[in-house]
Amino acid sequence: MTRMLDTAVLENIGLTRTEALLYLALCELGSASATQLIQKTGRHRAVVYDLLERLIEKGLASFVIQGKKKFFEAANPQRLMEMEKQKEVKLQRVVEQLQEFSKFTSKLEVKIYKGKEGLKTVFEGLLAVRPKEWLVLGSSGMTVQALPYYLEHFQKRRAKVGVKTKALMINNPAGRQRGKELQKLPLTEIRYLPKDITTPTVIQIYSDTTVLHSNKSDPPFVIVIENKDISASFREYFGTLWKISKKITQ
Repeated sequence: MTRMLDTAVLENIGLTRTEALLYLALCELGSASATQLIQKTGRHRAVVYDLLERLIEKGLASFVIQGKKKFFEAANPQRLMEMEKQKEVKLQRVVEQLQEFSKFTSKLEVKIYKGKEGLKTVFEGLLAVRPKEWLVLGSSGMTVQALPYYLEHFQKRRAKVGVKTKALMINNPAGRQRGKELQKLPLTEIRYLPKDITTPTVIQIYSDTTVLHSNKSDPPFVIVIENKDISASFREYFGTLWKISKKITQ
């Protein structure tokens, strides 16, 4: 039987004991249905579903639908480091132990995150990959309203590690204002979509990953697709729009 960690450290960074136990169970199982988690934890079905919802909102879990069934997966334990920087020494010990027995070798192709913490998890995933290029389509500056301090810090870190960005902004006052702010950053190129093209969903493409997220939903809803063919298709679509978009608007 897999050695289970003490939940005290996880509780110290903001998780309840039951949340910590379920997160550890997710790490051990790798990818699991709610039924498997109920059997693993011995908790009531309603309790497990409530805990899963809370972990998803904190960016510590995601799910994918296969057929008619939901399968849940823990976020990479490195996510815990962002939740409590002051307790880095104790938390690093937990992360290292989690990575020893977590089954992250067979990744799910589609992951879904909810809430602001879920958005942070997705952005941190991009920095972990450090792609040569990050393409953003349909931004109007709404994401920075949801994560004002975090996103500004993220953009500086992104430029510092050498990730080049090309962004196609929505051609409205908010989009143009955000575009002017981003243009000041290094490794950043901004263009504005034709005024008749709008999208409620922001699309990000990097490496073999495509990210779709809606800023209009509350809490924010993010879909991460890891598939080479899909990312290539969206990259081609981005390139077509890039050619007909302007660098400067009047």
